Amino acid sequence: MIHRYTLFGNPIEQSLSPKIHTLFAEQVQRRLTYTASLATIENFASELDAFQASGADGCNVTLPLKEDALKLCDKLNEAARVAGSVNTIKFMPDGSRHGFNTDGSGLLYDLKKNMQLKLAGKSILLIGAGGAARGVIDPLLQAGVSSITIANRTLAKAEKLVEVFAPRAEIATGEMTALSLSSLAEHKSTTGYDLIINSTSAGFNQEELQLPQNILTSGTFLYDLSYSKDASVNTPFLEWGISNGCKDYTDGLGMLLEQAADAFFLWEDVRPKTRMIKIKLR
Repeated sequence: MIHRYTLFGNPIEQSLSPKIHTLFAEQVQRRLTYTASLATIENFASELDAFQASGADGCNVTLPLKEDALKLCDKLNEAARVAGSVNTIKFMPDGSRHGFNTDGSGLLYDLKKNMQLKLAGKSILLIGAGGAARGVIDPLLQAGVSSITIANRTLAKAEKLVEVFAPRAEIATGEMTALSLSSLAEHKSTTGYDLIINSTSAGFNQEELQLPQNILTSGTFLYDLSYSKDASVNTPFLEWGISNGCKDYTDGLGMLLEQAADAFFLWEDVRPKTRMIKIKLR
């Protein structure tokens, strides 16, 4: 029996997910097909219904559909419930849908296992307040970071995320702050941040972010959730950091692979190894 999965999103033309899951299946010797399906906010519900009715086994969901996916699931794991978004759906034999969010676990796996970063007690600057940011805030808090500052072009969106996650921050004893991007230069001007994560789509669109140099320290680690297929080409965010003396950085290909491996495990009960696949993708 061949299991069938797809990725719903818009745009999806450049997605590496079909290739990643095909390589996963080859590695662990599972028979499956994985496609990419263009869907809009207007037709996502009907497209999801049709795909499930066709006998498929599950799907991934990317921007801008993750919050809509949450509403279309019958059961949620805690990560999805807390994040308010779903990136993985498993179709159950009784016809129900179980929704998961593997973005945060994928990021933590890449940071802690692959990058060998110690997160406890670290100060984090999270740039952006969209769906990608929502998925990673709580896992970072639970990893024991000392603070997360959310900076966004629209201050109200950053403030909303702080409000949503404030109860989780109190449990994890982590401080949370909201800023507008324009006020970054005046904030923490003498201390900088241990880890700066870009969760905006600027990298995918090759847009430069206007960021002040004083948010960097000599030991700041930069992490861009966007990624480049060409290992010799950095995202604009990473180029900014390198030009300002940053020596420790990575793009989001590792997170993409790790969250995909977590999704594959939810569907197929085996977690593929990612290191060699990352080399192949580059």
